[in-house]
Amino acid sequence: MYTNVGRYVRIGCIKGRSPKVNERAIDDSWTGYLGQYADLVRIPPIRFAKCFGGSLRSWARNVTESLPAAAGELARLTREYGVSLLYVNAPAFIPYLLMARNYAKLDVGLLFIAHSVGSAYWLKQWLSIAPWIGAKDVLLASTESSRQALLRLSGRYELANRIPLCIDTAARSEADFREREGNRLLAIGRIEDVKNVHVLLRCFAEAKRRVPEAVLTVAGAYTGSSADRIDEYRRRLEGIAAERGLGDSVVFAGPVEGEAKERLFRESDVLVNLSTDPGETFGYNLLEAKAWGLPALCTYWDGFAELVEHGRDGLFASVDWSGDRPVIREEEAVEHCVRLLRDRALRERMSREARASAGEFDYRAAMPRIVSLLEKAQANPIGADEDTLSVLSTPLARLGHLYELDRLSPFGCLDRTPLSILEWETTDRLEEWMPKAKPVIHHFAGRVEHARV
Repeated sequence: MYTNVGRYVRIGCIKGRSPKVNERAIDDSWTGYLGQYADLVRIPPIRFAKCFGGSLRSWARNVTESLPAAAGELARLTREYGVSLLYVNAPAFIPYLLMARNYAKLDVGLLFIAHSVGSAYWLKQWLSIAPWIGAKDVLLASTESSRQALLRLSGRYELANRIPLCIDTAARSEADFREREGNRLLAIGRIEDVKNVHVLLRCFAEAKRRVPEAVLTVAGAYTGSSADRIDEYRRRLEGIAAERGLGDSVVFAGPVEGEAKERLFRESDVLVNLSTDPGETFGYNLLEAKAWGLPALCTYWDGFAELVEHGRDGLFASVDWSGDRPVIREEEAVEHCVRLLRDRALRERMSREARASAGEFDYRAAMPRIVSLLEKAQANPIGADEDTLSVLSTPLARLGHLYELDRLSPFGCLDRTPLSILEWETTDRLEEWMPKAKPVIHHFAGRVEHARV
């Protein structure tokens, strides 16, 4: 169904699906919603790759010759598919497409989403994107917290628009909202140290001593920077479960989607998310929980405080970041967990409030706003004032008019250029990365100012 909102908007996007379950959960739905308000033209990914000779790394080695060629291919692509707007749902392409667009001053705008800011991968993307983003582009930040993190990298991100991710609140019927038993906790998402599943297991073990019938399902895929680190974290979780005698009361369900995922939400009583991931922005599973009428127990972290209201549709566990790393107040998490499991009246009230507040995030409200932004952006000039090749070859340290250099200094990347930063690799473990990221994302912790959307 195409819903006509204002003028006709035609948007090219990359055809296909992400291989990662957590990314598919967001992008498949989001593009489906957008397709109801705009004409989406799905372009094979190989057509985008052709702009860069099939290899981004090889393309970047001789940019003085490859950039004009890329600009020419991008111009041909947009003419071939009849689009002047591109929704880029493959983040690796974003900076390169912007470079090519600005070099040739093509009348092309990009739409993209800040799914993350503080992780190593996304940090280098945003540092590379900053010089090229302009008024013809629409960058969506799902929370004010993530928008502020972008601004701590570069003032260019004043252009970011705060519009939350969205969901179809009409997709569930009353039959989906059964009378729940009150003993089932659900954690769903990537399983990695930044998600604090080890903390969750410790807290659950303490809560179970007081609520013996409690059970916990952990759904999601193990992820990490290497196979060794993934195995290391799996063994760590298995050790905690064995040491605390959790046995069959904890189920690791693996990655889930479709009906299997819906069944978990339908059968659970409380959604738990204790993440302090530097790459966190929104917490999409918290939004899914709202739509299913699940109260949330989560950390005061980044956009969570913009999605959940303490005491209304969930409860927060405080996060202290006075040291090098954020620390969850586990005793608070345990008390809140016990309270939600024991107090049926509280759970039922929060369930009603969660369902009611989910309406604020319905795609029928968000998508017309996004289309309106796109329509306005189409009328704007490119505004590519910087000399593209000159900026591409200039170290970040000499681009103080573009970057917040004091906050970037701890990363040790100021000798990189906006092009070479994309090849920057860090081997930092979490305990090494977090002190460096603190000047950019310290405001994520214990933040309650923007409790309502």
